Amino acid sequence: MRKPSKRNLIKKADDLWSLLVKAKANNCCEYCGKTSPLNSHHIFSRSNKSVRWDEDNGVCLCVGHHVFGNFSAHKAPADFIEWIKGVRGEDWYKRLRKSANTPHMPDLVSISSYLKDELTKYE
Repeated sequence: MRKPSKRNLIKKADDLWSLLVKAKANNCCEYCGKTSPLNSHHIFSRSNKSVRWDEDNGVCLCVGHHVFGNFSAHKAPADFIEWIKGVRGEDWYKRLRKSANTPHMPDLVSISSYLKDELTKYE
């Protein structure tokens, strides 16, 4: 049997992470409650492998609050961070920031397995 490519493993982990972030939010925008269309937003950039697949690094947002609205994660990032810290707490943010600043590359097979197991809790 052929070993999956790194690209395929990353895609699988990304897809599972996105589904888990949405499932944890009951498939609703965590800011306004809309149910579609939804995006899973990385609080710390997805280019940061230390927290790319960390469910605490995700927030489910409607497209307006993700990229298009005046208050959106991408158009008003400082306001967004203040809002999410208010919702999830300063301690949560400090832990996530510390993880984001600690270089680490998770094992993609293990992380996909973990995310898949976590998703079953919401089915």
